[in-house]
Amino acid sequence: MEVLNEWGVNIYKFKLDENDKILDNIMKHMGDIDFNTNPEWNCKMSHILSDQHIDKDLNILKFITNKIKNCISHIPNFKGLTFGKPPPFKDDLWINVYKKGDYQDVHHHTEPNNIKYSYVYFAKYNHDKDAKLIIGNNKTARGRSCLNTGEILFQLTEEKVIHVQQGDLIIFPSYLLHYVEKQESEGPRITIVGNLFRI
Repeated sequence: MEVLNEWGVNIYKFKLDENDKILDNIMKHMGDIDFNTNPEWNCKMSHILSDQHIDKDLNILKFITNKIKNCISHIPNFKGLTFGKPPPFKDDLWINVYKKGDYQDVHHHTEPNNIKYSYVYFAKYNHDKDAKLIIGNNKTARGRSCLNTGEILFQLTEEKVIHVQQGDLIIFPSYLLHYVEKQESEGPRITIVGNLFRI
């Protein structure tokens, strides 16, 4: 484990094993779901695969959460956190597939309010070619309300690149502003993303 500290915020970095197994299972589902995005969510991704889209017999998302539990079990900050949110109990994780031109704008994961940490697992990632994960300093960020939706749009004045390799897992406080650059290569860049909750 490596602990990065930016603007007084701890970001935890782990290396998961069995990346080939994880990636092979994801790739089996690459053609299952067409382009999917929420018009109120300022992003473009080629696929968004959630647990309802994944063959339950493969249990790949459960496999991932067990790996993460093993990583964080000895860290006091993560004691008592869960991967599900009641009610109803449901795993809160999904797979994002970025192809050329895809991106995700500045956001955080603070709704609902019991989300404490968020994580990103880099299942398929080329450090030299793929879009970077960027974090921002919440204390100096500027926000404005979107006239159409009332959603707060954030503009970062201080930001840092999180340097990762394929197989890395990043865990950070859910309030931390972050975004994914526009994917300039064909990719695909594939991440598994989710939240940890305090019950």
